[in-house]
Amino acid sequence: MYWLEVDMDNEGKLEQIAETSVEKHPLVRRAYNNVYKTITSPIYWTDVSSGWTFFTPICAAIEHYGRAHMEWSKVGISRSLAMAAHMIAMRPTGKIRNALAAKWGVTKESPIYKKLAVNACALTPIQAALYTGMLACAGVYPDSETYRDAMLTVIPTTLVLSEPFGRWQDFWRGLWGRERAIK
Repeated sequence: MYWLEVDMDNEGKLEQIAETSVEKHPLVRRAYNNVYKTITSPIYWTDVSSGWTFFTPICAAIEHYGRAHMEWSKVGISRSLAMAAHMIAMRPTGKIRNALAAKWGVTKESPIYKKLAVNACALTPIQAALYTGMLACAGVYPDSETYRDAMLTVIPTTLVLSEPFGRWQDFWRGLWGRERAIK
């Protein structure tokens, strides 16, 4: 596969500047190196698995037994997609938790509302966006009643679960010898 670099000449016609192997293109190499460095990092897998172990059973129960009453087949698809989404979302969520806890000076001794603020601000926006996509991939579309019911259940639930998840992620990090966000 080749990367084709083009430019416009003075008359607005495309000119080929260079033809470079994709693997040798500096942007592709940099992106590949960044992804490789991220997914081989122990903290990446610690944060991802914290999402898997916390959210998979809870959200499966909510999707099936909650207002949405999703069929188990759709729950299975949704949870599989969630595990893939956690591979995208959990490390950024963990980094945001670290940054917010440090910026706001939140520690174990801080009041619960400060811990809740760190965890809700780090988790809810990312979770809401990814959950919308997961439902669509599972065949639950925005114009359906099931979608509306799922979103009305899951978004408030995510807000409520953000603090227990933050505690879980810190516990999970400690279990694997990683630094906690709220120390």
